[in-house]
Amino acid sequence: MNEIVREETSTTKNFHQRKKRHSQRIQSSRTLYSNDESMIDTNKFKFYFEHLWKNLSEENRRSSICLDSLWFSMYKSKVTKDKVLKWIKMKKILKKKYVFIPIVCWGHWSLLILCNFCENRQPNIEKPFMLLLDSLHQANPKRLEPDIRRFVLDICRTEARDENKEAISKIPLLILLQEKY
Repeated sequence: MNEIVREETSTTKNFHQRKKRHSQRIQSSRTLYSNDESMIDTNKFKFYFEHLWKNLSEENRRSSICLDSLWFSMYKSKVTKDKVLKWIKMKKILKKKYVFIPIVCWGHWSLLILCNFCENRQPNIEKPFMLLLDSLHQANPKRLEPDIRRFVLDICRTEARDENKEAISKIPLLILLQEKY
C-alpha cells in the first residue's frame, strides 16, 4: 500500500511540476482572462469549489467524493492514464452518490458531477446523469463530451461495473453555462 501511495505522490508531483512550468508559459494569457469580471479564473474556481464543498451537509459530504483537479488531464495522457484509473479504483468512487470531477482543459475550468452512479441507488427513481458546469459559452463545453464518456466508461470498467459503451452513451449529460449577472 505504501508503494502505491509513494508512486501516486511521485507521479502527481512530477505532473504538478510539468503543469507548473506549462502554466508559467501561459500565465500572460491567463492574466488577461482573470481581469474580466465575467470569467472565472483558477483562483476563483478553487475558491467557489471549496466554498461549495464546505457548505455541503455532513450527510451529503459522506455520499460525495471529489477527485483531484489534475486527474482528468492526466487521464487524457497515455503516459499516466493507467495510474489515474488505478487511483480511482482504490477510491471506489462509484460507491458514492455524487462524484465531483474538476476538469481543466485548454486553460479553462469546468466541473463535472456524476450523479446517481452508485450501486445502492433506487433504480426506478434515481437514474444516473452527468452535470457539466461551465463558465464560458465560447469554450464549447460539448467538445468535452467524448472524453467525458470515455473517462466514465473506463471508470466503470475499472470498478468492474456492467455498463458498456452503449449504456454510457445513453446517460444524459446536462450542460449548464454560467449566467451573467
